[in-house]
Amino acid sequence: MIERAEPNGFLGTALEDEVRSRGVDELVVAGMMSSMCVDATVLSADELLSG
Repeated sequence: MIERAEPNGFLGTALEDEVRSRGVDELVVAGMMSSMCVDATVLSADELLSG
């Protein structure tokens, strides 16, 4: 489990390293505050992992 303290699941966590080390090429992101936490995490995933 990866715990976070910020709305963005990638900020200050090992999530990017975990995704890359496992060779993940598709993410499903869900949460209760889609207008904040889910948005921040999805935008970060696109920026960090695409390309």
